[in-house]
Amino acid sequence: MKPLVRRACAIAVAIVAVHALDALIEKPGNRSAAVVAGLAVGVVLAGTAAVLVSLRARATVRGAVALLIGTGAVIEGAGVTAAHLVRGSPTGADFTGIASFLAGLVLLAIGGALLTGRLHRWWRLLAAPAAGVLLLYVVAPLVMAVIATHPPAKGVEARTPADAGLAYRDVTAVAPDGVTLSGWYMPSRNGAAVVVVPGAWSTRSDALDQAVVLARHGYGVLDLDPRGHGRSGGTAMDFGWYGQADVAAALDFLGRQPDVDSARIGGLGLSMGAEELLTAAAGDSRLRAVVSEGGTNRTFDDVRPVAGDQWLMVPAFWMITTASDLISPAAPPMALTDAVESIAPRPVLLIAASEEPELTLTRHLHAAAPQTTQLWEPANTAHTQGLATHPAQWSARVLGFLDAALLR
Repeated sequence: MKPLVRRACAIAVAIVAVHALDALIEKPGNRSAAVVAGLAVGVVLAGTAAVLVSLRARATVRGAVALLIGTGAVIEGAGVTAAHLVRGSPTGADFTGIASFLAGLVLLAIGGALLTGRLHRWWRLLAAPAAGVLLLYVVAPLVMAVIATHPPAKGVEARTPADAGLAYRDVTAVAPDGVTLSGWYMPSRNGAAVVVVPGAWSTRSDALDQAVVLARHGYGVLDLDPRGHGRSGGTAMDFGWYGQADVAAALDFLGRQPDVDSARIGGLGLSMGAEELLTAAAGDSRLRAVVSEGGTNRTFDDVRPVAGDQWLMVPAFWMITTASDLISPAAPPMALTDAVESIAPRPVLLIAASEEPELTLTRHLHAAAPQTTQLWEPANTAHTQGLATHPAQWSARVLGFLDAALLR
């Protein structure tokens, strides 16, 4: 290794180490983040030692060490730092994270050059395809897993139900695992209530329009901040694997309200929130009906049966969910098809956007329980935008479904 390259390698490793320690110091109370940061520190320190020891070692050893540290830095940088910057919520550690990400790219370049430089010229032709496979089936899935298990928090917007002329109060509900969730409650005028669960990286504000339609119709509405977002505690998770606990807290709250008949409680979920409600309803009969808009997949079992022409992406999705399971304390939930079957004979309304793969995945859910599920496919509609695109039809479909299930 040339002196200049050796210095660049040492500086890059030092930058990665500084960021790993910075991330560990910044979030000492977050178990999941602390574990990731701790592992990063361990890998970096071990890698640094390996680099120092292997200065006289073979180029392949030095290259492998550089690739190991560089890959870890790039995965963490893209999965945490880049996600925070893109979503507009950077923290202090994200500024060292930018430098760490760039240092990781330098280490990847050095490691790749060292390894390929020792190969026979014919074997070098395989380097690019091998790098592509590694990127598609290892690096990219690991980045997605880190993004899903460590999303930045999102705050509640200034708009409230009062802006729509509705009475409400700020409330809290405690999940079975002790996490305190926050939301708005609009009292019931017809004895029934609906828990509204927003999607990934969303808060009660993002589901307020849907909640207003329900409340104006007379339903009691609990519009809930998902854990880790808004004013709710706990660790956020973009796949919603904590959903059963969160929905249980909402049902406990609604069951205690004097204006609500506990036998007349339904749920409306958007995207991740829809998937959380379907899974919760499978094991909790207090949910008498579920409206699922944009609920499609969150585990490998949801995607594998309908891969079709996308079978090349199946290993990548397996890697995403497997890595998420290893990183997050939350356990993967049951497949959504199993959940829909278990909810029967209670009714489910499935709303699918007019885009793939959502259409195929939602139709697959409908096929799992055709007798108890209804499927609506509004035309020219993006993900969870049924109310925005077809307000009159959305209101008629959703309110008619809930009235039939909860008021008759």
